[in-house]
Amino acid sequence: NNLAQLSAEQKCSAFLSLTDILFTYAYDHRTTDGDPTVESSWSVMILSPSLAWLESYNPPYDTVADVVQWSIRRSLIYPYLRSYTLARKVVEDVCLIVKGGRRTIIRCLLQLHRIVEKSESHYLFNKLYIDPLIGWIQQCEENEVQEFGREMEGLLIDP
Repeated sequence: NNLAQLSAEQKCSAFLSLTDILFTYAYDHRTTDGDPTVESSWSVMILSPSLAWLESYNPPYDTVADVVQWSIRRSLIYPYLRSYTLARKVVEDVCLIVKGGRRTIIRCLLQLHRIVEKSESHYLFNKLYIDPLIGWIQQCEENEVQEFGREMEGLLIDP
């Protein structure tokens, strides 16, 4: 699998994509109390730049702070429930997910996989993004994930 051979820049880009995808998962999970609705797939697709228009992040120009800021902005523009307080809570949720390690991230991605799989028009994104992310995060070192979690946690200190 070529996922194990990613350069440092490509790994950073993958972590940034993971961040916006986990943001959409956490937003949907929080707004539906963990019980996805028929609108969940749409919410996931519209909130994630990686899924909505195949965004490819370019470190060092794109940072975790940028991705979080863009995710918050999208959550204030597109969905029915628009609240800055809600968006900040979702960022905290994403931070907790990442700090939970690979196992927690994989569980969230698998739940997201189930949501997207049920959509007639979005199911292909599982093959394009979710499946490769699941494979990649399994191959990541736990200390890389924890380091990224600490970087995200630093964002929570600065409002």
